[in-house]
Amino acid sequence: MSTDDIFPDESKTYEEKLIAKKNIPLVVNKLHIRGCVKTNEKYVRSLFQPAQEAHTLQELLEAVSLSVEKLQRNGVLTSAVATCVPAEVAGAADVVIEIVEDQSTHLSTNTYIQNGKTTLETEFTKKNVFGNFENYSVKGSIGNDTSNSVDVSFVKPNVFLSHDATAKVFHFTSINQLMQSHDLKTTGVSLNFNRDALSNSLVSSSLTIGCQNRNVTNLPTQASKEIRHLAGASLKSYIEHRFTRNTTDSPTTPSRGSIIQIINEIAVLGSEHQFLKSQGAATLFYKPFKHDIIFGLDLKCGYIHSLGSRSSAVPLPDRFLLGGPGSLWGFEMNSVGPTGKHTSQTGVQPLSVVGFPQIVTNKSSSDAIGGNVLLNGNFNISSPIPKSPIFESLGARAQIFLNAGNLMNTSGDETLNAGFERFINSTKLAYGFGLKVPFLTGRVDLAWSLPLLSNSRDQNRFFQFGFTQSFK
Repeated sequence: MSTDDIFPDESKTYEEKLIAKKNIPLVVNKLHIRGCVKTNEKYVRSLFQPAQEAHTLQELLEAVSLSVEKLQRNGVLTSAVATCVPAEVAGAADVVIEIVEDQSTHLSTNTYIQNGKTTLETEFTKKNVFGNFENYSVKGSIGNDTSNSVDVSFVKPNVFLSHDATAKVFHFTSINQLMQSHDLKTTGVSLNFNRDALSNSLVSSSLTIGCQNRNVTNLPTQASKEIRHLAGASLKSYIEHRFTRNTTDSPTTPSRGSIIQIINEIAVLGSEHQFLKSQGAATLFYKPFKHDIIFGLDLKCGYIHSLGSRSSAVPLPDRFLLGGPGSLWGFEMNSVGPTGKHTSQTGVQPLSVVGFPQIVTNKSSSDAIGGNVLLNGNFNISSPIPKSPIFESLGARAQIFLNAGNLMNTSGDETLNAGFERFINSTKLAYGFGLKVPFLTGRVDLAWSLPLLSNSRDQNRFFQFGFTQSFK
């Protein structure tokens, strides 16, 4: 019996007939690949191996769908389409894959602005280097946040249990960081195995093995004694695993779903300072009413456990920082948590925004030295701006928010109850309102904040803005 005998209705296409009966036995007779110019046809055929091993229509459709997504996710192709057509053999179908290759070289330039810091980034990418979807790229940046940055990477997709492998060599120098009177020079290599979430999966994961040499250098004469104690070079060899589950319905302005992320890092072999670092984040979105009102909740926590004799052995670049846009609105960038006082007042005070007072409760300069215990939360309610065609055309939303958080260093001789009490008593709290303006690659957030819980040493900010990258 032929496939046409199973589907006598001539008014439907062949694929519509197939979808009508997913459980029928069906195998792949031939695999036709069209459009390969620089792409190795054998590589494309290997990605469709699961489809060739299918025994039912449902298995075939699922395997073809996943294989097409693997073709598209590396940016080598502008399109990839798979079509099932009747085969001459009974109970079988031919699969035709048509691909269109993208141009092999790309040069892009981008400018990022974050809380008054500007970075110009240029990237050169060579795609499909050897015909198996390998990419290499050279990225450089310059700005008043990072003086120079060079990042060279080579990506080999679909290796090691369907993970993409990325080998990277990088060097960057961070300067002029708020609340930090030093430069940080980092040079390293890493090997990353990354598996992106496909359409039938909400989960992505990655495993990174790397080695970095970090140097806290170029300290001014007024640098705090805490920074001087932590300055110098440190070598870190590490293994990091990231797990992400994303069920949101939009990459820039979600209204439903959640994002759960867990990051675990261990620095042991070859590291001058050995530690275990764990971070967790949960972001929830909920729209309970018919009106377009969205409730959001963002929770973050982190803990660093030194495997040495004391927690202060954790290097400065590995510690948590807190404060500023996307972290804790209403407080200066990196200003929350342990700090070290400068020996004298230096630097230029931030400019106030016209029409809004700039609240600066701490006139003395200080250095953020980071902490090993982090807890941060943000609750917000957003809605469209009524009777405003300009904001409506931009997709902008108004929001009110309440955020709280704290950052501290634990002491080896401090009891758990004493540490918990100290953490709660020094927690920061602020509320405010703002705007969310989505773009193709992210979202710009504007916020006006007032502190509810702070002390005389805190550096509060009434107006702030930040850029949030796409959630997916």
